[in-house]
Amino acid sequence: MGSAPKYKTLQRAPRYVLRPGDSEVVRFMVKGRGSEQSFKTAMSDISSSGMAFTIASFKAPRIGDSVALEFKVPNARQIACYGKVVRIEEVKSTSSMHMVKVGIAFEQMLPSYRKLLEEQLALRTREIASEASRTKRRNFITKWSKHSIHSTVSVVKITIVLFALYIGVKVIWHLATRPFPVPEWAKIFTNFAHRADKSKPVK
Repeated sequence: MGSAPKYKTLQRAPRYVLRPGDSEVVRFMVKGRGSEQSFKTAMSDISSSGMAFTIASFKAPRIGDSVALEFKVPNARQIACYGKVVRIEEVKSTSSMHMVKVGIAFEQMLPSYRKLLEEQLALRTREIASEASRTKRRNFITKWSKHSIHSTVSVVKITIVLFALYIGVKVIWHLATRPFPVPEWAKIFTNFAHRADKSKPVK
């Protein structure tokens, strides 16, 4: 009995996970199966050394199969190359169909295609990093602005309360130290009593 084929473990290049706006369509055809049938599916990630796509298990190639690939490089044009299936993993799916993730290592890619792929992936990676940095700065500024507004409102409230207390104390002090006005009727009564005292005969 022959042993299972062995493959060298190659160092994988950094993967680029496709984002909204990227073309995720990939067409592939298995070589040496005696059939020219091609399949279209969705690419999930890509690097300069390979890609991964998801597909129904009954359509999936087998580990070790050579496949012809056609796909669009992010931000660029359509290219074609050959690749070899190096791994297959099960994928959790909400549908009843059994889905798998197929890992492909690129082979026989034209140097101009590989250069285009490397350049565009590096460009997209820088764009994503720059976008993440801008988003982080915006979030920091928004958070700082909200905190500053909250602090300013708190200071204004405290200032208003202290000013009101100051005015209240001033008013109370003014009322307490102001001479109390004598009513007119009290003045009349006092004058009348004073005259009555004067009119009494001295014994």
